[in-house]
Amino acid sequence: MAKLDPLPEILDALARSMEKQFQGGLCSILLCDRHGKLHHGAAPNLPKAYSQALDGMIIGPEAGSCGKAAFCRDIVIVADIATDPLWQNFRHLALEHQLRACWSAPAIGSDQQVLGTFAVYFKTCRTPQNQDLEILSLSAHIASIAIERDRTTQALADLNQQLEVRVEERTAALRESEAKLEAMLNFAPAVIYVKDLQGRHTFVNRAFLTLFNCTLADIIGKVNHDFYPPEVADVFEKNDRIVIESCHFHQLEEEVTIHDQNYTFLSHKFILFDQNQQPYALCGISNDITQRKAFYNALQRSQEQLKATLQAIPDLVFRLNSQGEYLAIYPSEYVGNLVDIKLAIGHSIKELLPPLLRRNIVRLRKQP
Repeated sequence: MAKLDPLPEILDALARSMEKQFQGGLCSILLCDRHGKLHHGAAPNLPKAYSQALDGMIIGPEAGSCGKAAFCRDIVIVADIATDPLWQNFRHLALEHQLRACWSAPAIGSDQQVLGTFAVYFKTCRTPQNQDLEILSLSAHIASIAIERDRTTQALADLNQQLEVRVEERTAALRESEAKLEAMLNFAPAVIYVKDLQGRHTFVNRAFLTLFNCTLADIIGKVNHDFYPPEVADVFEKNDRIVIESCHFHQLEEEVTIHDQNYTFLSHKFILFDQNQQPYALCGISNDITQRKAFYNALQRSQEQLKATLQAIPDLVFRLNSQGEYLAIYPSEYVGNLVDIKLAIGHSIKELLPPLLRRNIVRLRKQP
């Protein structure tokens, strides 16, 4: 038992050892299942046909020495199988193999459940002495320890197997989920990346690899200054630190030069938290807004040029809505005193212009 040998080997060794204590005795160990049936455990010197015939017998008050010992949870002594009523249903089996006496003791576990029986048969009618009863009880107790240890070991093995199956199932589900997520992220046009809190890249999507013309082996595990040019790494490092230190979502414009081409990214950066709400990574989603920014700057320059052109006209140039309210005014230096721009926006010409000028403008607005 100390070497954790298999239960059949332990029970066989126990039976053979105890047979030396009972001169002329043939030992048998039966195992009790949850349904109250006894099954063969060990019987090295009993006839195999006899052991097979008793396998699966139901415990009860008239089920032989072992069946009753398990049923009443006490030692049962039958000195003469041929005449004892306990053996009326099994007598012919025992006498066929010249078995005349049977003493049996229950093997009871630490939870007080009957685990089996330990029995000794004799080929002559025989009653036990006190020393025989002590050996019988000790043998049953040793058997209970071995059986209980084996069942506990098996229960732990079954539990470990169930846990392994569950872990495998959850791992497979997680891998499937991660594969779907990775496919979605790789399909996204935005540059997406994940870094641990030490700045090492742990994930990048396909758009990232395309932009930087690299492979996963080139970037995974690398920090900013190990991969990007110094000026680019400085921009990313500064903004990453802002997000990590605040643990809040940030939207940032990042202007960098990659492969001699200027880019402007609108980057959304945020912290990832584990199930214990502890931060463990930084995630970035960067959209290339270079063309949008160029268009916006061109539009702004165009508006500034238009405004300068309108202000150069030696007249009062303005825009009105359908209610005659000022939307914009571009006064030149020659007529700038006609209208106070700060007061005019949102007010109508009726409220602000001199009567004569006001009537002329109204007349012009009414012409088709």
